[in-house]
Amino acid sequence: MTAVLERRYRLLMRSYPQTWLGERGAELIGTLMEISEPGQQWPKPREASSLVLSGIRVRAGVDRLESPGRAWRDSIRPALVLLLALQIVVQVWLTALSFGDLDGAPVTWQLLAKPAVTCAIAGGAAWALLAARLRLGVALALLTPLPAVLPPFNNTWDTYYVFAVVVWWLPVVGLAIPLLRQPSAPGPWRWQLTLPLLVLASLLVPLSGLYVVALTALALLLATCLIWGIVIDPRPAIALGLLLLVTIPQLLISASVLALVLPAFLLAGGALLATGAARAAHRNPA
Repeated sequence: MTAVLERRYRLLMRSYPQTWLGERGAELIGTLMEISEPGQQWPKPREASSLVLSGIRVRAGVDRLESPGRAWRDSIRPALVLLLALQIVVQVWLTALSFGDLDGAPVTWQLLAKPAVTCAIAGGAAWALLAARLRLGVALALLTPLPAVLPPFNNTWDTYYVFAVVVWWLPVVGLAIPLLRQPSAPGPWRWQLTLPLLVLASLLVPLSGLYVVALTALALLLATCLIWGIVIDPRPAIALGLLLLVTIPQLLISASVLALVLPAFLLAGGALLATGAARAAHRNPA
């Protein structure tokens, strides 16, 4: 009976990284077997869920979050990468809308070159940040809006373009200052982008005409991100919440009709930040 129970405990413990199991696995299995009841053949449901969730948290690096401030610092770089990814999504939308407005007119080189250059700069900045080349990533992020407002892609300059550049620079600078002053410690942080990037990818689904599918996918992904922040790791929720809130000024100057979704941005961003902050406040998040 003891061997069967131990084998089932070890099966649940596979949620932990192998390095962690090598260091502390024997101690954990010994404790579990010591507190087990005579004749017990299966792990108790609470023990099973606790083992699996704790293992996932360790894999995510949540056990390294020694303070709430660390969780917020670790969320800054993903938030900046998400801001750049959102810029790429916006450029895809603007290009698709421009094609719809041609009405049989020929496609000009500016129509394709301007979003292509913008996406290339944004993609390069995101790659630099992912590769921990923070100064290069921030510099490229600051350059991202310039192709849309400078020759040869644009030969006019008015107040709108000034605001467009300023509302892009403000969140970039706001996120870059703490990132460059105190970079996040090494760890498995890139996976934090998975759920938020899926949320951004769902914004492209309406281009295929599947509006209900897009709305459903967006709602499910946001709910998943919230649950993940509550149960596993607060950092994806914090990063996505920061993204939604810092993009509100860009939303307002893009088109007046987009102001109608402002309450949704405030509600979703606030809920994500509150969820992440509450989870990060736990003294022992793992």
